Amino acid sequence: MLTDEHVIEVRATSRTLEFGGRKAALASAEDITERKRAEKSLVESERRYRSLLGNIDAGFVLFEVLQDDRGRPADLVIVAANKGAEAATGLKLQDAAGKRLTQVLPGTEKDAADWIGTYGKVALKEGLLGEVREVLNARA
Repeated sequence: MLTDEHVIEVRATSRTLEFGGRKAALASAEDITERKRAEKSLVESERRYRSLLGNIDAGFVLFEVLQDDRGRPADLVIVAANKGAEAATGLKLQDAAGKRLTQVLPGTEKDAADWIGTYGKVALKEGLLGEVREVLNARA
């Protein structure tokens, strides 16, 4: 639908029903322009993210932070990773995706480097996790 040279995307539905003993049609239209714009923006953002992840030489792993009841990082879930991370860790990251770091690298929680605490604090402080999770969840 066009108005003032702008495209308006709509979702139209209709059905037949009986009203007062006669057949009638019920139709509705919903403006979904903003939703469609948001979907296009999300697709483009995801394309850029996937391109970056796949084309950097350095190892890159995206973790989801699991917190304990006090809000402290307790574990990390592997959300995504690139080939550089696989080469650096020796893990088959496709098999590790969706698993806790402590499952795929037992003992990590006891390591003196405190990987879980360090990465978890950075992700939570910078708010990056929420933005990336929003993009990934929208595509799921």
